[in-house]
Amino acid sequence: MHMVHEQESEDRPSGMPFASAGLAACFGCVPDRLEPAIHPNHRQFFHSLAFGALLIYAGKKIYDWSPEDDLAKAARYVALVGIAAYGVHLAMDALTKKSLPLVGKI
Repeated sequence: MHMVHEQESEDRPSGMPFASAGLAACFGCVPDRLEPAIHPNHRQFFHSLAFGALLIYAGKKIYDWSPEDDLAKAARYVALVGIAAYGVHLAMDALTKKSLPLVGKI
């Protein structure tokens, strides 16, 4: 996606695709750091549909945010990539036999 944007806008190629991949790899592991898979029923609140809904809400708010300084723009970028990676983790877990709980234990 970054490469398509750079080609359309005629910007110089950057390392943003690699930064996105690295951030996504880190943030995609966060759910299992919060709730390690030490037993079959490890999926609780941070692996729940309710938490996924909170992520969607937060992602929409952050997407609509228009920061002015470079640090805030970088924070917005990291937050969006992190939310997307966490969401992909939840989506993949939802497709397993155990799926996701509605809320889970908090």
